[in-house]
Amino acid sequence: MELRWYQKEAVEGGLHFIKHQFNPVIVLPTGAGKSLVLAGIIEQHIAEHPRKKILLLSHVKEILEQDYNIIENQIGDIVGIFSAGLNERQTNKPVTVGGVQSIHKLEMPKFFEKVGLVIVDECHLVNHKDVGMYRDVIRRCGCPVLGLTATPYRLGHGYIYHGEDTVFDTLGYDGGNFENYNRLVAEGYLSRIISKNTDLMLNLEGVRTTAGDYNSADLSDAVDQNEITEAAVQEVVKYGKNYKKWLFFAIDINHAEHIKKCLEAAGVSTGIVHSKMQESGLDRSIELALYRRGKYKAMVNVDVLTTGFDVIDIDLIAMLRPTQSHTIHVQTVGRGARIAPGKNHCLFLDFAGNTERLGPINDIKITQKKKKNGKGEPITKTCPECKVVHHPSVKECDVCGHKFEFKTKLNSQSTGAPIVREIKNGPREWIVVDKVTYSIYQNQGKSDSLRVQYHSGLNTFSEWVAF
Repeated sequence: MELRWYQKEAVEGGLHFIKHQFNPVIVLPTGAGKSLVLAGIIEQHIAEHPRKKILLLSHVKEILEQDYNIIENQIGDIVGIFSAGLNERQTNKPVTVGGVQSIHKLEMPKFFEKVGLVIVDECHLVNHKDVGMYRDVIRRCGCPVLGLTATPYRLGHGYIYHGEDTVFDTLGYDGGNFENYNRLVAEGYLSRIISKNTDLMLNLEGVRTTAGDYNSADLSDAVDQNEITEAAVQEVVKYGKNYKKWLFFAIDINHAEHIKKCLEAAGVSTGIVHSKMQESGLDRSIELALYRRGKYKAMVNVDVLTTGFDVIDIDLIAMLRPTQSHTIHVQTVGRGARIAPGKNHCLFLDFAGNTERLGPINDIKITQKKKKNGKGEPITKTCPECKVVHHPSVKECDVCGHKFEFKTKLNSQSTGAPIVREIKNGPREWIVVDKVTYSIYQNQGKSDSLRVQYHSGLNTFSEWVAF
């Protein structure tokens, strides 16, 4: 398959920074074809370094299988799998797709000595502190590291390419910023996602925060109540009449079971996946296969289908899991971002209030500045006609055409995202730069130049200076 424009840019950006001894992060939205970018980077790196092996790490067997299949289809028989979960232990190929749990236990020093590039799929899982299995494997290889993710941040830390102890030190390519994300949707590479305010909103009063996110026991007490679950399911059934494949996110196993029971009582065929489903005699692979084939209209899950789960025709997502994690928020919404025949858009029903709390997925708010009265700037607004949720800068609802009224507030604080949006067509604005990186930019057949990158949050601005 020929790479799309943004995939080519991602491959070029990643290889450029590896060549200059950086450890870059490539950001691509869910559904943008990350595996093809992986294959492109691997193919070119092997051509330039034929004696060096490549180790591709992930934590989920579905991701390992997907990456293996794409690399084999794109490049050929150069890849092997090392994963106890997949019952494969190959180390003799130029590329090893490995489960980090299995590679971490591998006692083969010569294997690690031959690795010239480590690639981490879903690299936001690499600890920002020098601990964990990923960090141990990376340390044993002692070579450049490249990461790919749709969510380049960690709860309690921020961006994974900032900080003294982080593995990654630069943003190699950003396909998930406001401009690129909207272009991918406009060009038909990603599905449009529509979020509607629900009649039911989960009440989180009294729910404590533990380790940066909501306490699971408190959430269960507050959310997992029959009348709440029934009301949410009834609302999904009402909105979901014209939608074919529904995906639910629950807070824990009991909550998931209760959602499933309510759906089946409403006549909706429903599957369920969670960490202890085998104790109930259910097989995860069979349940997901039935869902893919349309035997189940709805699938309820607990912390299983957040990443590495690709069913392209999901067209309705019901979020009943409140979170303060930007990663969980963006990854769960992204399950509906893939395009499919006959799929016009994906409807996102946010009972948990995550969108209002954390922001749109292409303009995520890692830190929220507070006013003196404790109220932050609004990060969404709702159309009064059709109830679709928009970014506050939108002038006209693209669903029903309602024109929003704008009021000037001279004392309001501006945020980074609207400024970036206006920089092309509107008045110029100052943007706070977090970090500047410099590197030699080599272009075959032309003179070398200096590439200067200004990093501001998730956004990166580049310029090239002739020597």
